[in-house]
Amino acid sequence: MKRNCVGVPSRLIIALLALVSLLGTVFVDRSMALAEQPANIQFAEGSQIVGGNVLPPPNNFRVKASNGYSVLVAGLTSKKSNVDWVAIYVTRRNEGTIYKVPAQITPTYIQADLGNLGEVAMEFHPDHHEQMWPSKCGEPSVTESGYYSGVFDFHGEDGYTTVRAITANPNLSTLLNLYCPGASGFTGIPSLPGAELDARSSMGNSSVKIMITKNHRRRRAHFEASATERCQGITITRFINSIAAPRAFAYEQALDRAVVRASRPFAGVGWFHRESRVSNRWTGDLTVNLPGRTKVNLTGRRFDASLTHALWKWN
Repeated sequence: MKRNCVGVPSRLIIALLALVSLLGTVFVDRSMALAEQPANIQFAEGSQIVGGNVLPPPNNFRVKASNGYSVLVAGLTSKKSNVDWVAIYVTRRNEGTIYKVPAQITPTYIQADLGNLGEVAMEFHPDHHEQMWPSKCGEPSVTESGYYSGVFDFHGEDGYTTVRAITANPNLSTLLNLYCPGASGFTGIPSLPGAELDARSSMGNSSVKIMITKNHRRRRAHFEASATERCQGITITRFINSIAAPRAFAYEQALDRAVVRASRPFAGVGWFHRESRVSNRWTGDLTVNLPGRTKVNLTGRRFDASLTHALWKWN
């Protein structure tokens, strides 16, 4: 079976792109829709006519936060339910957190109560020029240029990062690049030289996933983990990925058994036994430290685990 996955930051964050696809893309597509309307149309507040073209505002901004993190805030609206949301992407190299928060969104205003995490109340100020936003893998997008002002206050859980900003600049290219392919591969074909261990647990509004892949028993191991939860109306997805030495993921060629001995940010050991009962197939004390949540358990009776032949290519 062939699979294509998104890249930055990992395959397990397909949910990130699913979120953008579900909710729509920050009013960007409105420019095309508005341009096709009759000449006497009443454009949405905030849409600007520049050089005869209707340009939408970017409806996102990006700021730097503490401890090396970057925060991208995007105002989104659901195409089906007409519900507004704010998506907050907090990232640092190979790790990050995505917050999905109910909000009030207009073409020029983003407002959301983040509870204990802070608040967003930012207004867009256009300068009546167009802004070109390149993409690493597709056509560029054009929006109205300008900046945001107001209040953006964010405090990550357990202080993993903080930021307070009264002005911020848009960065639509970051959102566009999320659509770029990052990895593609095959699984489930016995002749493939590598292996993939996939373990998932779900209970109520929370879920935990870990995926470990090697293209050969002597190749390096790719670790990807994520945890999703819902708290006070906010959906939170934390993720991390890392590359480890070949010994971190060892398996028999027949894929009956495997052992995982990972290093930071992972800790502990995990054992896979295909012949055991489903509840005992994936055992051990393997954990991971995610942004804002430490020692997340990655093994146990609640996990549904599989081990299959695989071959992946990372871009």
